Amino acid sequence: YLETQQKIERTSNFDAFHSGSTAISAYRHRNRLYIANVGDSRAVLGVCQNPHGRGSGDSLKAVELSSDQRPDREDERRRIVSEGGVVHQ
Repeated sequence: YLETQQKIERTSNFDAFHSGSTAISAYRHRNRLYIANVGDSRAVLGVCQNPHGRGSGDSLKAVELSSDQRPDREDERRRIVSEGGVVHQ
C-alpha cells in the first residue's frame, strides 16, 4: 500500500500527499482468513445459512470482516490529526 501511495504522490498533477487510498486484501491460509483493510473499503463474507450445502431456497448471511476507517469516526479522526493530517468535514 505504501508503494502505491508513493507512486500516486510522484505521478499525480494534484497534491496527493494529503489524499488517501482504500484497499482490502483477503488471504486464506489453511483454516484461517486474514483481512487487511486500509481506508473506507469494506469486506463482507456471505455465509450460507444451510449447513448441508446450497439449495434453491437458501439464504446468505452477511458477516462483516472489516470496519470502515472513515474520518467521521472519532477514533480515526484523532489518529489522522495525531499523525499531522487534516480532516475536511
